[in-house]
Amino acid sequence: MIYLVVEGPFTVKLTDILTDDVKKIGSKAANLSFLMANDFFVPEGYVIKTSAYTLFLMRNKLDNIIQDSLNKIKDDDYDSIEAAAKSIKNAIEGSPLPTELTNEISAKYPHYGSYYVAVRSSATAEDLPEASFAGQYDTYLNLKGFKQ
Repeated sequence: MIYLVVEGPFTVKLTDILTDDVKKIGSKAANLSFLMANDFFVPEGYVIKTSAYTLFLMRNKLDNIIQDSLNKIKDDDYDSIEAAAKSIKNAIEGSPLPTELTNEISAKYPHYGSYYVAVRSSATAEDLPEASFAGQYDTYLNLKGFKQ
């Protein structure tokens, strides 16, 4: 059995992103950081890194649930694919965020608490020459307050 050690920080400010961080934060955040560094106006913000996702999966033992669901898929059987996707989605949505992750995000949020914010997704392999993942995840606009 392989055990991963996943440590924070799980977030990084857009202004603190390094060029080699793209695999940890996604291309959208890396590009926003690049624009900021080159004096384009970009609203300030921070990114939740892929290590947060890894911690979430590990703490909730979701890797086993995901693998079991994927193993039940039958070739060219749309119903089995749909059932696996639903099972994985339900497992993810029904799992709590680890306390240290919630604490880190909520500690950063008061700075933005009086503003409306956007929560945007970004795949770490988005917009590859052979595949695009744009539009796969949800975007939430005009949120106010950490609980929202």
